[in-house]
Amino acid sequence: MLRRAELVVKLLSSRVIRDGWSFDKNRAARFLDCLRTFDRNDADSPEVAEILDWASDHEQSLQWIFTGNIEEMICTLAYHSPGKRQKRVLEGV
Repeated sequence: MLRRAELVVKLLSSRVIRDGWSFDKNRAARFLDCLRTFDRNDADSPEVAEILDWASDHEQSLQWIFTGNIEEMICTLAYHSPGKRQKRVLEGV
């Protein structure tokens, strides 16, 4: 789990994702620290809240981070995609 989260942080911190992209390395470090220390039996802990907030703010799949289930991540991203190219192809545009 931690290796996958570290990979996410490494990738997001080393790339320009879009114009105006900035990456808060201190917040990312807190995210990783929370993953190291959170209590799996306490869903209301501040660490869990930090994990959820960071993943949401960066549109990251907790399913993949926690379980390594890449299929869920791929299908969720496709579900939320606008599908503009696919729609043009289907309409013959």
